[in-house]
This record gives sequence, structure tokens and C-alpha cells, in this order.
Amino acid sequence: ALPDSCLRYIHVNDDNSRDILIGGSDTNRIFADSLGVLPDNNVKLFIGVEGPNDIEFLQNIANSLRKDGLDVLDLESMELNGEIIFFTLGGSTLALWASRLQALNRPEFHLCDRDTSPPDLPKYEDYLNRVNERDGCIARCTNKREIENYLHKDAIIAAYSELGIDLDINSNFKPFDNVPE
Repeated sequence: ALPDSCLRYIHVNDDNSRDILIGGSDTNRIFADSLGVLPDNNVKLFIGVEGPNDIEFLQNIANSLRKDGLDVLDLESMELNGEIIFFTLGGSTLALWASRLQALNRPEFHLCDRDTSPPDLPKYEDYLNRVNERDGCIARCTNKREIENYLHKDAIIAAYSELGIDLDINSNFKPFDNVPE
């Protein structure tokens, strides 16, 4: 979680002299090149979400939609084939990711929970704006408190029923209910 300005790169010149470069966008590209970060790969997109449950949610919803005949990407297969890479933003470490992947020169999609109800701005509005300012990057937040608020009560009841747990949920959750709780 260090800022780029704390990083140092020791560059060996052709005459074997050395220069110490301070981290930043240009130096980070040199870091990536010298380490061979993602050489000759087929990564088409990085997808950042707040936590591991969000990765599973997106993969499962995509699979369900595909099974219903909709033309939706197979996120699970694409991840296994190295075409996309999911990474967790971790809520409190979102700011760290605003430019961390920039040197890899790949498109990015970041999805955050809204956390706050309108008329308040989304909790991570500043972060979203910083990511959206970069070429090839899109950051969005849910329109509800978090991604779990999109689940239908029948899906929740069915999932728990498979585990032998009976739930008494009479209505769908409201957009800003704490569904995990």
C-alpha cells in the first residue's frame, strides 16, 4: 500500500553506471518491462470487485443467464483461460487500485458497492472518477447498497434449502437493506 513515490528502481546503464529512478508512471513501465510482467499473454481485461463473493456472484449470474439462452460471456471459462483476471479491491484499499494496473496496458473494469443511498453520492465516487479518467478503464458502482441486494428472495431461499436450512423470507430485500446480515 505504498505510494509510487516510495518505490525506487536501480537502472544499470550501458557503461555499468547506475541511476536510481523514483516510482511514477514512467518508472512503473520500466519496472513492468524489467520484471516481464504479463509478457506475451492473452489477458484482455482486468475486473476489479470489492471481494471474493462478488467474483462468484458475477460468474454465477453470467452462467445462469447463459443457461437461459442469453448471449453472455462465460466469465468462469475466460478466467481459467487467462483472458480475464479478477482481482479484489478490498473496500478500504480501493484507492490503491486507482492506478496500480496502469503500467500493464490492459483494459480494466472496476465494480464497487454503492454503500450510500441517494441523494448521497456513492461512497467511492472519487475513486470511480479517477479510474474513469484513464484510457480503457471503466469504473461503476451498483445502484443498490451492494451486489447482494440484486438477489431475488426465491434464489436465496432455494440456495439455503439445498443446505437443509429453511428461511422465512416473505419479500425481496429493499435496495439499501443489509442483505448479508
